[in-house]
Amino acid sequence: MLGIDVSPLQPTVVPPNLTFRIQDASEEWIEQFDYIHMRDVAWIRDFPLILEHAYNNLTPGGWIEFQEPNHSPSRSEYVLRTPSAMLTFWQTVGEGLKRMDTNLGNVEKLKDMLSDIGFVNVKEEVIEIPFGAWHENGELNSIGRIYEEAWLQNLEGLALRPLSKLDGWDQSSFKQFVERVRQMHKEPRAHKNECIQFYVVCGQKPEEESVEDG
Repeated sequence: MLGIDVSPLQPTVVPPNLTFRIQDASEEWIEQFDYIHMRDVAWIRDFPLILEHAYNNLTPGGWIEFQEPNHSPSRSEYVLRTPSAMLTFWQTVGEGLKRMDTNLGNVEKLKDMLSDIGFVNVKEEVIEIPFGAWHENGELNSIGRIYEEAWLQNLEGLALRPLSKLDGWDQSSFKQFVERVRQMHKEPRAHKNECIQFYVVCGQKPEEESVEDG
């Protein structure tokens, strides 16, 4: 098993059959794989190239799986009338992503993108999870709290590069924006009933055609 990431975040204690490598997934791939798993990559600029690498380096009959969050939250009618920190954040960051020739909407097109490049048996499942610890179900409440904490910890990293592409944004305005989002998030009921949709999409590379002796 091989895991890659562009950032040096890999753990040092791993099973003997697992190796980590610091690598940009948009660069040329060398190995062939029977199974490829990707997560939260559909919105990055070079995603079409990454998808092409994955298809070319997957063995015939092998499978690929994506787990991708739709970063635009789905909300109840009541909450839509209430300012949302997450909605404000991704609307603003989304404008910067457009300047980087990428789009948050890729996740909703992922199933078609897999089919278009040649994958077969493509399946899509959309799972809705809460954002924040508001759900009555204990397990979903814990999932929502963990997702909320991860999002708050990564605000700066998620926003810095996209916002640098917008006119009039400097380090001071960037810090002010992140702080405003944090303050919005602290408001009572600011994210009550807010959910995130996770798209789980998988597909299979076609088997090689058999060559008959003749």
